[in-house]
Amino acid sequence: MSPHWSDDFFDGPWVDLHLSFRSALDIEREADATVAFLGLPLGASIVDIPCGPGDHTIELARRGYCTTGIDRSEALLGHAKARALEAGAKASFVRGDMRSVRLDQDFDALVCLWGSFGYFDDAGDRAQLETFRHLLRPGGVMLIDLLPLEGILTHFEPRDSHRVGPMIVAQERSYDVLTQRTDAVWTFHRDGDRIVRKTSLRLYTVRELIGLLEEAGFENVAVFDPETRDAFALGSVRAWVLARRPCG
Repeated sequence: MSPHWSDDFFDGPWVDLHLSFRSALDIEREADATVAFLGLPLGASIVDIPCGPGDHTIELARRGYCTTGIDRSEALLGHAKARALEAGAKASFVRGDMRSVRLDQDFDALVCLWGSFGYFDDAGDRAQLETFRHLLRPGGVMLIDLLPLEGILTHFEPRDSHRVGPMIVAQERSYDVLTQRTDAVWTFHRDGDRIVRKTSLRLYTVRELIGLLEEAGFENVAVFDPETRDAFALGSVRAWVLARRPCG
C-alpha cells in the first residue's frame, strides 16, 4: 500500500499525549458504557480494533471478557502488551491492518473506539467495514465510536491549542466541502522540540453511515449520542453506532 498519514502519526508524540491525558477513570467510564451498549455476558469474546495502547482491551479483560486487540503499529502494541502485563490482564494482541486483517477465530463483539473510521479513501473505508464483518461471528454485535459530519460542522474549530503535562499541542483544521474531509496540522512542542504531523478524516453523515453499514452486510444499525444514550440528534458531537452481523 502507498504511504498514508496514519503510517507514522500514532508512533510519534501522539502516544505520550494519549497516555498523559487519559486517566484510569476515563477508561473505566468508557468501559462501563461499552458493556452497557453491547449487553454481553461475562466471558464473551471482544475484539478491539484498532486497539492503540490497549486502553479498552485491557480494561475489558480485567472485567472478565476474552479480549483481543489489533493494531498496525508495533510501537502501540508494545505499549499495550506492557500495560496488560502490569495490570495482570489476560488480553491478546495481534498486529494487523484494519482494512485487511483476518484471524482464525471470530468474536461475539467488536469495538472500534476513538474516531478510528474515515481514515482512508472510499475503498479503504469499505474494506475496513468488510474486515469488521469478517471478524464477527454470525449474530455478533459491533460498536463504532466516531464523529459524524453533523457533529463536526456544528462544533467546528479551525484552530486550538492546549497543554498536556510538559507538551503543548496545537491544531489547525480545514474542511473541504467537496470531499467531506477535514484535514488537520498537528504541532507538538516539548522540551524545545517541534514536531509536525498531519491527519485527514473523511466525515460521513449519519444517513451515509447507515447506508455504508447496510451495504457492508450489517443489520439493525442504530446511532446514539454516547453522552445522553438517546438517538443521535442535531447538537450531538460524537456518535456510537451499533450494528449486527446477520445470523444467516
